[in-house]
Amino acid sequence: MAMCESTSKSVIEVCETLGYRIGLLSSHRYAPFSNATGTRISDIKPTVDEIDPDGQMFGKRIAFTGTLDSMTRNAAFQATVNSGGEPSTSVSKRTHFLVIGMTDYTKVGADGMSSKLRKAMELNESGSAIEIINENDFLRMADPAAFSHDSD
Repeated sequence: MAMCESTSKSVIEVCETLGYRIGLLSSHRYAPFSNATGTRISDIKPTVDEIDPDGQMFGKRIAFTGTLDSMTRNAAFQATVNSGGEPSTSVSKRTHFLVIGMTDYTKVGADGMSSKLRKAMELNESGSAIEIINENDFLRMADPAAFSHDSD
């Protein structure tokens, strides 16, 4: 909360500080809030001094779908990098883990699955081994030190 208590003067500034894009509601359109701020994954560098090569995420490609409860998408990407993993914005046969967050049912099909989850399941049916995990599993797998450093 210290970030919110800083010199931010508006809701928009607070959202930007926390890595959120504010939503929009008008008579013509609705766009929900987002915690995906457009940071390029290739720009995310480790913020820890050492990465455990024996960690569960080390060398693994990890994709995310849905809204995470405990952190922004960028913070999850940073924790992945800090744990030796490779965050990804898409699912492919090179994906090792798909982390499932809260689903916005206005954006998914009648089956309730996001396109990333649907693709992971299709790839698994074709012989891939993408492990589908929830946010708590991700938090347990990450190196505890991955969360102790700011990415700013």
